[in-house]
Amino acid sequence: FMAETGKLPLVALAVRFGGGWILAAVPADELLGAFLKAAPAEDARMGIFRSDGARLAGSIVANPRLDEAGLARRLARLRSFEIRRFREGGERLVTLHSLPRYGLNVVLTRELDAVLGAWREAARLTATAVALLLALIVVSIYFAQRAYRHRTEAQRALQAQLSRASKLEALGTLAGGVAHDFNNVLAAIVGFGEMAQDAAPKGGDQARQLDKLLQGAARGKALVQRILAFSRGAGRAATVFELEPIVEEVLTLLAVSLRPGVVLERGLEAHGARLRGDPTQAFEAVMNLCTNAMQAMPGGGMMSVRLAREKVEAPRVLSHSQLGPGEYVALSVADEGAGVTPEVMEHLFEPFFTTRDADAGTGLGLAVVHGVVTEFGGAIDVQSAPGQGARFTVYFPECADALDAAPAAPAAPLGGAGQRLLVVDDEPELVALAEEMLRGMGYRPTGFTDPAAALRAFRDAPREFAAVMTDAVMPGFSGTQLTEALRIDAPQLPVLLVSGYGGALLASRAAAAGVTRLLAKPLQRAELARALAELLR
Repeated sequence: FMAETGKLPLVALAVRFGGGWILAAVPADELLGAFLKAAPAEDARMGIFRSDGARLAGSIVANPRLDEAGLARRLARLRSFEIRRFREGGERLVTLHSLPRYGLNVVLTRELDAVLGAWREAARLTATAVALLLALIVVSIYFAQRAYRHRTEAQRALQAQLSRASKLEALGTLAGGVAHDFNNVLAAIVGFGEMAQDAAPKGGDQARQLDKLLQGAARGKALVQRILAFSRGAGRAATVFELEPIVEEVLTLLAVSLRPGVVLERGLEAHGARLRGDPTQAFEAVMNLCTNAMQAMPGGGMMSVRLAREKVEAPRVLSHSQLGPGEYVALSVADEGAGVTPEVMEHLFEPFFTTRDADAGTGLGLAVVHGVVTEFGGAIDVQSAPGQGARFTVYFPECADALDAAPAAPAAPLGGAGQRLLVVDDEPELVALAEEMLRGMGYRPTGFTDPAAALRAFRDAPREFAAVMTDAVMPGFSGTQLTEALRIDAPQLPVLLVSGYGGALLASRAAAAGVTRLLAKPLQRAELARALAELLR
């Protein structure tokens, strides 16, 4: 009802007391004021309804389509919390508090978006954090799997490389031992054959037959030298030289003999790069790589030859070698041929292994390349796939030393002048051959088959000997060990080391021991005469 003064809307509350009633009239605004103080949110609304559905106070508007009885029924069905859509604006969260003693229903509402705003923001942040965490987990799993694959592939590559290296080392040792014995046989054939040729009547059948004999021995010597190059025991002297002129020489020779359809592409960018080793071996390795690339393209294609300096910061595992940190000269030869299958890759550098016809080669070309690269202290890598060509890359350690001067021609004649020479070899036939050959040259040789006895003889009369000629491999006392012992008493004594097979890095070991000159068996008389003349001039 309305108050008499001011026409303010009042809410009347009556409570039975004793035999009567206590009646109170409260202004509606005052009744709602406590709520507004307790719930200061701007979106909060409250309505007070009688049990019959009549609205007594509040800003909640009843549905005009419902009468008081219908509204009362609807309020009775209202649950404790419920989401309703109101005409005044969107969805709101509604709750009902009944006061049966007074016959009142208090309805409280708030905007659903305002109530759930903080929760939704927290849910959004939580969902974002969970998504980021899941993304981080996925990325971590990806990188972990990739690292595992890389580690597995590296381990597999290392195991394959170690297997290939150990197999090639075993083959090299076997080939070197066979070549050593074969060289001793060839040394006797060549030496005594040359002396027999001198004694044979010129133009006769005997001279002609001896010529054929020496030609066959020369072919055998060349074959043994290729086997020794694979086994790193060819006994070559090491000098400092530039690699790029050698590569240019090889490419010049190949340019005039390219197969039809083969195009040569070159990129030489290592001007002045120097190596320490035998330049003849380097020439042979480059030639064999280029020849192998041409033979891989019988129908034509592009052959690319690249030479560049490369600095390696960390160790690498290559297909057939391990490459340590350092400065290298990298030679790369690529072809567009049929490629290398995994089965062939396992035997690629083995001596006498070839996939071509029997008359197309001996199968020693790549074996020589492997031996030469190892002799230089380098490494080799092969990248290929069937049908996609192949790329061979060899790494030579770059040398910072100055270039060696070209050897001068001997001023003295190639014959001796009665100088006494100490000859040491564990093969009696080769000692006898050397003594006879040296006497024919004008020297006075003294031969020994026991290195220890030769050392004692030298120490008994060190000034009588002008030079020493010794074999490299002897039981109990090698040629390099003998040289080291001789150097104690005679630091300037010329020592000529003759090798049928001296093992890997013989040239380096010989230089460290003090060997003056290194020659490979079987020796030809002219070669020996020139070497002695240079040592004694």
